[in-house]
Amino acid sequence: MMGLVLATEREAQPLLKLLAATTVTESPFRLLRAVVGEHSLEVRILVTGMGKVAAAAATAALLSTVDIDRLINLGACGALVDRDDLAPGALCQVGRAVEGDHSGFGDRPADSLACLPVDAPYLANVDLVTTDIPVFNGQRRTALARFGQIVDMEGAAVVRTAAWFGVPCTL
Repeated sequence: MMGLVLATEREAQPLLKLLAATTVTESPFRLLRAVVGEHSLEVRILVTGMGKVAAAAATAALLSTVDIDRLINLGACGALVDRDDLAPGALCQVGRAVEGDHSGFGDRPADSLACLPVDAPYLANVDLVTTDIPVFNGQRRTALARFGQIVDMEGAAVVRTAAWFGVPCTL
């Protein structure tokens, strides 16, 4: 079964409506189910809440209770670099994800994690930096851009949790 992970209700609503998803549970995290496509693929849709802790906890809860064989994390992000293919509304896929405010040794983040790619040559391929707080400061944006082209608040936590459970993850 495939799992779809989103942080907020606002990000999830268009997808939930499109898939006519039905609620499985509201607590401790919102979990829904939907049946997709001509082959009736059953999917679980998880709304984690914002931030790395919520994303990791919700993803671990899902993966420890539901037999998920592939996870896809989707949602909004910000650009750390100025590129036409990363303009507002652009779609992209992540090659590697790193926790940008989690030090490994010294002034660099912990090791990045590979994400499972999709065959979509029309998507910009980027590296993701996940942080605990939004990036509104130009100096911080420049510093984080050393590690990736986009930033969010959940992705690396979802990928790391999926890796602990041996489940491939696409962002």
